[in-house]
Amino acid sequence: MVLIVCGIGLALIAAWWGIRITPEMLRVRIAQQTPLGSSSEQVLAFLDSLGTEHSEVHSNARSHFDDGQGDFPRAAQAITAVLKGLRKGDLFADGIFMQFKFDANGRLLGYQVAYGYTFL
Repeated sequence: MVLIVCGIGLALIAAWWGIRITPEMLRVRIAQQTPLGSSSEQVLAFLDSLGTEHSEVHSNARSHFDDGQGDFPRAAQAITAVLKGLRKGDLFADGIFMQFKFDANGRLLGYQVAYGYTFL
């Protein structure tokens, strides 16, 4: 019985390690699949393919990463997203948070991707 429990535990750890996603991995995928200039619809489709929780396109382009200090001054629209659960690559993070910034025509200007942590 102990061997079965240990085997299941090792299988779960191996599965977590094999499917984990880090911010660096997401940045590479974003650059490949939704390069700068992509439409907001393309970004939403990409986020859906990852199974992320995300907003729709909204006009509050204030940054959640730098307290709104103007990372993309021409940004008129934004999409925010989060990847939660076992797939994130840091067991202590609440998730991997993403923000995509768009110009007034809905074209991707840039994005930010980072782990998010909360401490109670």
